[in-house]
Amino acid sequence: MLLSTLRKYYIRVSIPLSWGRSTTHIAKSLQAFSHVEADSAWQMLRVAAQENDPAICAELFENALEEMHHAALFREKASSLAQAISVHGSHYRKPLYYRGEDIAKFMAYQYISEKDIHRQFDAYAASSPDPSISRIFSHIEADEDGHQCKAYERLLRYCTRPQATRYVAIARLKREMELLSQLGEWIGGYTMNCLLAPVYFLSGIMLRTACLERLNNAAWYNQKKTGDAWRVLE
Repeated sequence: MLLSTLRKYYIRVSIPLSWGRSTTHIAKSLQAFSHVEADSAWQMLRVAAQENDPAICAELFENALEEMHHAALFREKASSLAQAISVHGSHYRKPLYYRGEDIAKFMAYQYISEKDIHRQFDAYAASSPDPSISRIFSHIEADEDGHQCKAYERLLRYCTRPQATRYVAIARLKREMELLSQLGEWIGGYTMNCLLAPVYFLSGIMLRTACLERLNNAAWYNQKKTGDAWRVLE
């Protein structure tokens, strides 16, 4: 819960700055959101294909359709901002549910995920410098609010309320660990860039003299070779 809250405030502070740099940067971010929404639909369709209750299958299928609609909204906006980037491409997907597992755990994880996405999209809607993008996030945020309510209702069909509370706590811990892992990757990449930047800078300074000398020698050799060739012709 702590990391999710911190992430929400980080979005509010960083997005006006990072998305103000270029439309290509915004387009790549929206493309990533499109992949996330499409992946969510894929996960639900996998569960629906293994579910025997027609009512739950119908709910999951409807939810998946809405997620695909969200993916299309992000993809179309990304395409309009930067025609040069690929908005289709391939995206690795890892199944969150396998046949034979406790489906209540998947439902709990879906509930927590929808809740987190709702909070994040609210932050993106409030901080985006582009009003048209804010409207997209606000529209999807309203849908996600309904999704999290339905996800919890489905969870209660598979277990008692005390069990649901325990499953939700486990799912919350799993989400927090995922966020912590993402944060660690970001810090590691940022730290590595900070360490390598001065190394590259100093290397460039040290190699500059040698490179210039080599270029000058090559120019002198080519000039001498050309002069010798003219003398042979004479």
